[in-house]
Amino acid sequence: MARNDGNLMERTAEQVEKVIVNAKLNPDELHRETQAVFFSSNFDNSNIKLLELDSELLESLEAGTSLVIRGDKNEHAVVCTSSKTYELKEAETSNSLLLLPQCKLACDLEDCGSDVTRKVTPVTVSAMLHQYYELRPCKPRLQKLRRMLSENVYRGTEYELMDNDSGRKYTFDDLLDQIQASEEEILTALENLHACEIDGYWRMLDFDYTSTVMNRILSYVDENSWSHAAVPLAATLDVLQELEPRRVLHRCMHWFGRRASSPPPDGASDAKDAVVSLDEDKICRMFAEELLRPTRNFLKLPMRFMMAWKDISHHDRTCHTITYWKVFPVVELQKICRKACEFNQLGLGDKFPTGKSRLSALFAAKEKWTFEEIRPFVQDLATDSMDVNALLTKYTRSSMQNGIKNYSSKGPR
Repeated sequence: MARNDGNLMERTAEQVEKVIVNAKLNPDELHRETQAVFFSSNFDNSNIKLLELDSELLESLEAGTSLVIRGDKNEHAVVCTSSKTYELKEAETSNSLLLLPQCKLACDLEDCGSDVTRKVTPVTVSAMLHQYYELRPCKPRLQKLRRMLSENVYRGTEYELMDNDSGRKYTFDDLLDQIQASEEEILTALENLHACEIDGYWRMLDFDYTSTVMNRILSYVDENSWSHAAVPLAATLDVLQELEPRRVLHRCMHWFGRRASSPPPDGASDAKDAVVSLDEDKICRMFAEELLRPTRNFLKLPMRFMMAWKDISHHDRTCHTITYWKVFPVVELQKICRKACEFNQLGLGDKFPTGKSRLSALFAAKEKWTFEEIRPFVQDLATDSMDVNALLTKYTRSSMQNGIKNYSSKGPR
């Protein structure tokens, strides 16, 4: 290789043949086209960045999918596809990485046979780099999402007409500009936050308002003596939309139920009349949270809570003790009842986004946890490379008590 200053440096076919002979190579085993590499007199290192991709990302790009870099100035950049998020890391190599835009690979060269005159093609090195960027799969960074949507929660039509809320409202494009996650991951997070698109803006529903809407739906179901496993969607929306926005009603039935394949109870055969099966666990959890929110210290005795919960959630629903422990894992613990409520209201992902901070807060509330107790609070931190067990192994100390494994803090006792 040499620096190409005008026409001062050239390679002829005779020179190439001489090099081949000196190198003791067999010319018949080589392509008849030789590429002579020269360094450009004007390198462009500052405007070129190299990005290392795995086969899946490469195939996605070749198929026409775009990659989006997201992040503010004070955040570490991430790269997002339509469904995944990758951490963008700068790496260094001791080898020089040469960029030759016109270079041909062996598969691009024509096999012309040994009787063809050797052809010499000059190619130019336009950049020489020692750094490149690599992508590592990471969890979406959704901490800001709840905070943004909390600026202006939806409390019902009457509050909208009062126009007392001065907080900002966000479109989906606004969220894409500020949240470091893929479109699919943001939509999943919006679903988990019980957010709804209203008049073009994504709004998180106020919890008390959500409870009011669900109580309207449940009361209407009871009035018609419908089974909770087969609630006609269209009929319910048509009647209750006089009280609440149809979009909100539809989303609430989606959040607290699932599509059922059974026909409507009135025997209608119209396939367009979808049937929803209400999810007992989700509804029971909502009622449990509704009881806990106002008092913050309600559970002086677990049975006192259970009695109130059964009253508010109707006797015909699945509100037995076993379901109670399943859907609200630690509220039975008098010592940490207040913390459990705070965690649920503030959002674990927002206040304690890392494994270390999350577990420190949990152990401050309660010294020892069983696996079933602590798992719901750290499940969202698990990744493909680190499941809940690996997370607990890394950040906690385990011990056996009455034949049951307990987890406690690794810090000083």
